[in-house]
Amino acid sequence: MEELYKMSVRVIVLILTIFLLPAIVISQASAKVEAEVRQADDEFQKAFLNEDAAALEKLLTDGFIWTHSTGNIQTKALILANVKAGKTQYDRVETDDVKVYLYKNAAVISGRSTRQYPGKDIFWIRYTAFYIRDKGKWRASAFHSSHVPDPSTTSK
Repeated sequence: MEELYKMSVRVIVLILTIFLLPAIVISQASAKVEAEVRQADDEFQKAFLNEDAAALEKLLTDGFIWTHSTGNIQTKALILANVKAGKTQYDRVETDDVKVYLYKNAAVISGRSTRQYPGKDIFWIRYTAFYIRDKGKWRASAFHSSHVPDPSTTSK
């Protein structure tokens, strides 16, 4: 009877291992990929803060577009030209409430950003960014931003 019990336990452990191990591996892989996408988004935000055209050149796909809350659209070429000309300056770019949604070789990020232009008031945006994995690197393909009220004055 004891042998039968030990064998049953071994079978149950084996079955659980077979079914749960892939879920654990997938979960760990997803966490790694999410961290990579978050890193790419952090680099994207920092590149604007630091006016780093070289970083943006690498981070943005050739077809990148930024749709602003005004409806204006900026392409990669226009963004790079503006950054190089000193027309895109920020004193502050910080993000929070960032959520990442993974889809094979694509990812969508939704977040909030606190920003400030030199000598201007602080403002807030909600943003959605679309990233693709291109030659092993996560690159921004599209970005949409909408101005929102000061989060300290609104409820979630």
